[in-house]
Order: sequence, then C-alpha cells, then structure tokens
Amino acid sequence: MTTDTLTTNIVVASDKNYLNYLDIVLKSLLAHHQSFNVFILNTGDISPEWMEERQQFFAQRQSSLYSAYINQNELQRYRQSDYITQATYLRYYIAELFACSQSNRWLYLDCDIVINGDIFRPFEDKRFSQFSLGAVQDPFVSNLAQHRFRQGDYFNAGVLYINADRWAGTTEQLIHLTEKLQETLVYGDQDVLNVYFHEQWFAIDWRYNCQPEHFLSGSVNAENTSPDLIHFVGSVKPLAKSQFVCSVQKAVDLFKFYDKITYQTILENPIGFFKFILRSK
Repeated sequence: MTTDTLTTNIVVASDKNYLNYLDIVLKSLLAHHQSFNVFILNTGDISPEWMEERQQFFAQRQSSLYSAYINQNELQRYRQSDYITQATYLRYYIAELFACSQSNRWLYLDCDIVINGDIFRPFEDKRFSQFSLGAVQDPFVSNLAQHRFRQGDYFNAGVLYINADRWAGTTEQLIHLTEKLQETLVYGDQDVLNVYFHEQWFAIDWRYNCQPEHFLSGSVNAENTSPDLIHFVGSVKPLAKSQFVCSVQKAVDLFKFYDKITYQTILENPIGFFKFILRSK
C-alpha cells in the first residue's frame, strides 16, 4: 500500500486502555480534515472489529485508517514510571511506516489530544524541508530551574511534524540511546528525542500543541483565542472525575464534547463546523 505524494500521514500510538481518548483524536480529525491517512501503532490489543467499525467513517472523508502492529516484546526493554508507560515508546517505530507512503509529511500525535482546527498548516512552513521535525516548546520543562536533558530549547514530543526524508533510519539509534540513558531519564522517550534531535528541530506556534500550562500561564486569555490542537499532558486526564481550574476546564469541556458526539453526527456536518472558541470569560 502506498499513498499519494501530497497525502498527510498521521501516526497515533495507543493501547486498549486509551480507546476513549483515541476516539476523541479520530473524531476531531474527521471534524476538521479530509484526505489523510491514520496509522495506529499498537501491540495487538486493539481488536480488528474496533478498527473496521471506524474505517467506514474515514472512507466518507476520503481518508484511511490502518492498524500498525508492533510486537509487544519490542517494548519490554523500556522502563515505565508514573503515567509514562511502555506504549509511549511506540513512537520510536514511526520510521518503519515510511514505506507505506511516498509523502514525507508525517504527523505524530499522542492520544490525549483533541483537534480544533487545521493542524496541517505547519507542513507548509519553509523550514520543514530543512529539519527532521517541527514541534512546540514544552512550557513546563522550559520553566523548570534545571533539567539535565534540556539543551537550550526543549520540545514537547506529543505532537511532532516529521520530515520522513530526514527522520528515516532513526529507530535503532533511538533504542540504543535509550538503553544508554535509561537510568537517568525523567520524561522517558521525550528526553531521548530531545537529546537525539538537538538542533535538528524547529519551533512552531504553541497553538498546534496547546497544553494546560498555556492556559494556566495566560497564553490562552485573549478574546476569540482558539488553539488548533489541545494536548492534555500530565497524569490526570480530561475524562477523569477530577476538578480542574476554570481556565483548564474550557479544554476539558471540548474533550467531553467529542467523547459524547457520534462519528455520524460529525460526518453530517461540513469540515470545520465544530470549531470552538475558547473565550477568556
């Protein structure tokens, strides 16, 4: 299987424990885009029936949904801690998918994300052809007094605009670097990716990876502010029965909206119809 050269390819890594959140990613993608491919990196615990049910909805947006199987044994070498599970290391295997498409445009997304606009625009940045990836600076790690793996700017690895021409062939090198640094990693593979791609990435606008820290710091405070992608980093997720501060609650409500709405309702409306404005008041 190969795709058109202009097609954007999206990779999401997940397991059966995050299917509710994976659905939110997929629904919100279909609400704002068409003509793209999604590859779900998984270790085989997402059933074929689950995939087949959603593939029919993707076809209605001239898009495709694929399961990309990685043997669970591959992940046993990685340590997990707190909310950083072995599944997060699935993104190391993105390069194994490049043969499926002639396009060099690959977008990696964590599954605790909701899309709220056109997230393909960063691919048009003239810097894209010059670097391995584009990403948003991590506001939390950047504000720490110190972090041993922060070499200048430090990016959040939950949203990665990948240039396949430059990223290709990195899987074994990332694995080797992880084995070397594993005893001292704080943020798992995100630390490894920052070390490996130091000076090989360019910074994009925070609107393409808006995190709770952006809400808390006041970045999302202007009238009609509307981030195109919201990423709920951290151990407490938006569908949990938890209390959130008022500014963050706005993002939580958007996750809950997509959790409840059906695929069919989304497809009955035009692309971009479900655009939410996160007002300051």
